[in-house]
Order: sequence, then structure tokens, then C-alpha cells
Amino acid sequence: TTTTTTTTTTTTTATTMAATTTTAEGRSAGARARVSAFVPPVETTETATTTTTVVSTTTVVGTTITETRTTITHTSTTLTTTTSSTTTKTHTGIGSLPSLFCFTETQDSGDQLDLMRIQLAQRRGVFACNDWAVFSIEEVWLSPGQYKTIPVYGSASKIVPVPGHPDSKQLLNTAYFMRMWDVIRDRGLAKKTEWTIKSDPDAMFFPIRLRQYIKHHSLDSLSKTYVLNCQPTNSLVGALEVLSRPAAEAYADGREFCMQHLDWEHVPEDQFGQQCLQLLKITPFAGWTLVDDARCAGHNSVPCFGDHTVAYNPFPDVASQFACMEALKHTNGVSLESLQE
Repeated sequence: TTTTTTTTTTTTTATTMAATTTTAEGRSAGARARVSAFVPPVETTETATTTTTVVSTTTVVGTTITETRTTITHTSTTLTTTTSSTTTKTHTGIGSLPSLFCFTETQDSGDQLDLMRIQLAQRRGVFACNDWAVFSIEEVWLSPGQYKTIPVYGSASKIVPVPGHPDSKQLLNTAYFMRMWDVIRDRGLAKKTEWTIKSDPDAMFFPIRLRQYIKHHSLDSLSKTYVLNCQPTNSLVGALEVLSRPAAEAYADGREFCMQHLDWEHVPEDQFGQQCLQLLKITPFAGWTLVDDARCAGHNSVPCFGDHTVAYNPFPDVASQFACMEALKHTNGVSLESLQE
């Protein structure tokens, strides 16, 4: 985002000069950056008062958030003129493709953390989005000295009875994801992008295909929209949850209302999410070709097949994900590089 504001005013005063520079440091998942600027005073005999403020902000969740502000003030003598202009540029993604904020979660160790570290090194999955965040119970390194997970303290899941089957139990992580959404809202992590995406850690997710999918289907990022992805049950499966920014904001703000009206403690996170979005009257889009998920009846029996599928699920370890990439390469002629854009 770039904002430039210029104001020129003339007054009758003695000649003075000042130059100030301030730098604000921002941070995300372990990354830091400092930017400083120096504006030397320049002697002049012009008769005007000029104040120029330039604000340049670069936001990349998982990389840096840096703001540099430079103010130059010069005052001398003569008549009065005032000029004001403002230019604003918004974050619009890659070329004409939509911009994405993507998040996922990982365990503090084991296969999921290995997957996150390899995906980061290869710039795959959520790391190929414009902005990204990875959550975990405890803060852990994704890349030593550079990127860390965002801690969401507390239990990741709990065992609860299956509704209608008191002798059966299920492991649910709905409350865990509620806390992630709190962090996303409170930190404004998804404010700069057009779409908010939640991906499972064991999903083979390709953001470039999602950008193309959104553009091809002319999905409106300014309306409250989310994508259903399992046709047999007309439902949303959690491997890939796609929400426009207005829909994500409505969901983040409306979850407490939903919790008061839904049995959220006894349903999976994705089921609660769909029920809540329905309760909030968010418009669904039928994206039946978006995801190939083994949990959705009628999914493709040949894993990692097709050149338009946005996510394949589940592939819970490094070996299975590499096998999926090999299948994509041999059956569709897909290269890793083409999926890292």
C-alpha cells in the first residue's frame, strides 16, 4: 500500500528549516526488518511553507511488515497558497490475479512440522500465497533465524461424544481454530488481501491454481462469498476453506453469535464453519472441482490427477506429498516451478 500526501502553505515568518525521519518496525512470524532514511537540510530562499509526508508500507505475513515515514518541513516568507493531493494504491495480487492470505496449523514436532519446513523451502502450499501464517500450540521455528509459527496457546483438540451416539467419541479441534481466527482478526492479518484461505497441513494446495480458479469463475472479492467443495453432501470440507475478505471479516466478527446458536462443541471445525456462514447469510459458491478430498464421497480414485484441481487431500507426510508431485508431473506434465507462482 502506498499513500502520498502533499500540502503547501505560505505564511509570513522567519526562515527556518527542519528535516525529520521516523522508522516504525513491524514483525510477523519471526521475521524483522528495519528501514531508515535521512533527509539532509537544504538551504533555500524560497518563500513558501511545504510539508511533505511519504508513507510506504509493505505487508507480507510471514516475512516483514515495515513502515517508513519521512517528513520534510521548510518555512520562509511571502503569500499564501495551499495545494493538497492524495494517491492510494491497494494490494491487488499478482498481475490481474487475486491476492491471497493463507493460513494453516502444525504440530510442534513430527510429520506436520517437517511438511511445513519443506513447503517453506520449496515455496509451496500456503507459502506461495501473498501473505501467510502458520499456527501451532507452542512457537517453533519454520526456518532457523527467519520464520516462526504463531503460538495459539491451549489445547489443540478434545475428545467429545458423537451426537446421537453416546457410546462413540470423536476428537475435535474446533476451539483451537476459533483462537486462530481471533488472532487473524485482532492482528489484521487478512486486511490487505482479497481472499482468506484456510488449508489443512496435509493438503497438497496450489495457490496459483486457486488464483486462476477465482478469476475464471469471476468470483467477486467485494461480496460476502465462500466456496462449497464437496458436491455429494453439498458441504464444505476443511482441506481448503475459501472466503472473500468481506466473508472472512463477517465470520471472524460473527462467531460468538454463532456459538450462542449452534452446538459448536460437538461438531468438527469445518462443519461449524459452514453452519455459521449459513447463519450469517453468507452466499455460497458451488466449487465442486476445487478439491479432491478422500473424505468427500465420489472423489477421484486416481490421486493427484488433473491440471485444475486446487488441493488434494490427505497427504500426511513428506513421502506421500512427494509421490503426489511425481504423479502430477508424469500424468499432467506439471513442473514444481509452475506451481510455485
